[in-house]
Amino acid sequence: MQIPTADLAPIRDLYGRGLYIQALRAADRFGPLTDWSNTAARLLGGRLALQLGAARLGRWLHLRAYRDTPAHPEAIYYHARYRLEKFGPVSAWRFLRSHPDQEWYDAAPEVRADWYGLHAFVCGRLRDFDRADRWLAKAEALAHDRAWLCVERAAVFEFAERYDEALAVARHSRDLVPFFRPGVQAEAHLLQHTGKMRAALDLLVEASAEIESGIVAAHLAALQIDLRHYNDARQSYERYAELSPLMDEETGKWLAARRADSAYFCGDGTAAAGHAETAGEDFYTAFAARLAAAGNAPIAGPVRLDFPPGATPAPLRNPLDSFPRFWGVAAAPAPADGAPADGLQDPRERLWAVANGFAAAEFTVTPTAAFALVERGLPFLVTMVDAGYSHSQMVVGADRLRHSLWLHEGADGRANETPLGILIDRYAATGPRGLVVVPMAAAGRLAGLELPDATRYDGLHAVQTALLGHDRPTAQKAVEAMAAADPGHLLTRLARLAIARYDANPTLVLHAVLSDPDRLAEVRRAMARAVRQRPYAPAGYYILGNVLWEEREFQSATDMYRFAAAMEDRDEQFAESYFRAARATGQTADAMRFLTARYERTKGTLAGPARAMFYALSEQDEDANVQEPEVATT
Repeated sequence: MQIPTADLAPIRDLYGRGLYIQALRAADRFGPLTDWSNTAARLLGGRLALQLGAARLGRWLHLRAYRDTPAHPEAIYYHARYRLEKFGPVSAWRFLRSHPDQEWYDAAPEVRADWYGLHAFVCGRLRDFDRADRWLAKAEALAHDRAWLCVERAAVFEFAERYDEALAVARHSRDLVPFFRPGVQAEAHLLQHTGKMRAALDLLVEASAEIESGIVAAHLAALQIDLRHYNDARQSYERYAELSPLMDEETGKWLAARRADSAYFCGDGTAAAGHAETAGEDFYTAFAARLAAAGNAPIAGPVRLDFPPGATPAPLRNPLDSFPRFWGVAAAPAPADGAPADGLQDPRERLWAVANGFAAAEFTVTPTAAFALVERGLPFLVTMVDAGYSHSQMVVGADRLRHSLWLHEGADGRANETPLGILIDRYAATGPRGLVVVPMAAAGRLAGLELPDATRYDGLHAVQTALLGHDRPTAQKAVEAMAAADPGHLLTRLARLAIARYDANPTLVLHAVLSDPDRLAEVRRAMARAVRQRPYAPAGYYILGNVLWEEREFQSATDMYRFAAAMEDRDEQFAESYFRAARATGQTADAMRFLTARYERTKGTLAGPARAMFYALSEQDEDANVQEPEVATT
């Protein structure tokens, strides 16, 4: 059905005010959203479906709009957002670059501004803040009072860890449009991120009363779960159902899982089991079976370990800093660049713990060990290693009946539940490794605990500590001792890897592999999948950049090097690769602006940006000193 633009105006107005149920009623006279056939109608119908519980329908309408009218600016914009959601930032960035600025000169100013704002968001998500600021400036020059651009800028500020500025600009979006739904959620998220849970709760409660948004109700319910207001959360999920009249099967299963969670936390095992069965996921099916096996026994619920009041709001550069905050003791900041490498942890973690008066033990995380530690009141770190990316999170809760752990990242006061079985299966290739850190005064609480592989981890730590002090003979003896005890054990192999990394240059190995022209296409496909699956792991962008450079796609390769350098500010090789590529493609000034901003942002805290800046300045000096040869004249 073709719907004139003028007839869409009342629906668009109600949508803009967050009155999605009323907007649907106004749309009903034009028939089902699936029958809307012109581009403007499909784009608005897709947005409405997304708000009313029909995510699949919303995406379908937007895809149809783009496929039928691929030159329509607004259809292009929503397709770019779809690519960002579905395939990650690299795919979105390539799509954005495939539509140069001249295509947008005839677009409405607000659509063009949103297009530039999306560029800024993608760059900000990849920590390329210099480029993000320039895109935002272009957007705001076209529509300085557009509430949506405030949300995009707030996101960029958050990625840059400028939380106060992010919060201020998110609030400004609501000055421009009262109870602007994306602005409400951006502000509430930032309040949560900075530990202002009560303010976030009040804002979401007020917004839920003013607008008809199931998404806001779901956000409120999740916060209520975090705050352990379980009965309120249960009511909020029912409110979500009321505000999602177009709910599809996928969304219905998601809601069943959330209903199972909230019923369980309220002590209603019967309802929890029924909803868990409906959810249809392995985790919830097993949960329902354990509830049935428990019968009418009282539900104990999760064991949660709480930080002292006010101890968690400030973001942490290293999750190790969570331990002093949890125990309420003073300690020097943990190494800012102490993130573990792929499968091989940083020995400085334990060295820091001992130097600051803690007892520390590493172990392989198993259900028995995890539950025993949490039930003794002992949080611990679990390290999750993926290709090119790894990070640690603190375990601050456990639930035997749900077979789950509660993980706290340290960036805000929130803890998120994760299925223990999935975590252990996914990271079995590298343990997963656990690290418990306890003040010496409380070290007795570790007595009698069986921590799997603790002795082997001690051996690996001895190897790495020796290498850290450049004492290779001692490290070799420690490896040999581990090999004599169990030559095939994972930790013995990691000890050998530590020695190999100390002796070798992995970058040269990588370049040797990539120099085979017959396999470049294979590597490119593999790396494209890798950056889609781990979109914020910088090594993937760096390797993909190498492949693109070999294939003579110089501008795309330069972009990949830049994104790798933006996301990784500890290792200068990414920044140096970007500078070399930028110089080769005539973009030296842009690279210097990027490196300067990166250095200024991290000055005094990280050595990598300083070394990269020194390298770039040195290379420029060499260029300046190259003299043109004199030409003899007659």
